[in-house]
Amino acid sequence: MSANPPDKAGLEKTADFVNYLLVLGTGALVFSAELIKKDYPMSPAARVLVLVSWLLLAISILGGIVAYMRIPVMLSEKNYDLEDKYMIWPGRVQQRAFLFGIPVLGFALAILLWNRDLGMGAETTKPAKISCDQTPASHFVITNSGSVTGMRGRPHSHTFLLNDTTGEVWQMRCSRAGAVEFHRLAVDGLTPPVTAK
Repeated sequence: MSANPPDKAGLEKTADFVNYLLVLGTGALVFSAELIKKDYPMSPAARVLVLVSWLLLAISILGGIVAYMRIPVMLSEKNYDLEDKYMIWPGRVQQRAFLFGIPVLGFALAILLWNRDLGMGAETTKPAKISCDQTPASHFVITNSGSVTGMRGRPHSHTFLLNDTTGEVWQMRCSRAGAVEFHRLAVDGLTPPVTAK
């Protein structure tokens, strides 16, 4: 008679598999929770998918814990039945929730990457090159705001024209015809903007 009967070896392999899924599910949940701490623009669809994946991964972890808790009891009782109802149902819940949770999380990450502005890492914008023989006649500076998330969840920035002598500010806007227009903004301490009639 061998020291490790085939039934016992099968139960031990089952314990290893449950443990691997527990580790992978917990790691995926912790990794994806870090996305909330970052300043990634997240569309409503990506938010829903992240929450659904968290729910599925949490169910998978819970099912894995229950199944894993049953295995030492079975080993102590020398019950090597892989169809034990107290182990198989939590194990199936763990596997199925993990099977659906990981692709949902991957799809949410794909949406996040698709909507991410590729120039987000650059904090400063490169100044426009001016040749030495072209000295600016006025004291205007073009500057960009930080990256903000629009109504559709896509990142963008605003462009402003600043008169660094008077403090007047204009915001650049694109008209429906595709033309670029600058609209004067009200600034505290300066006279209000004049509306064109």
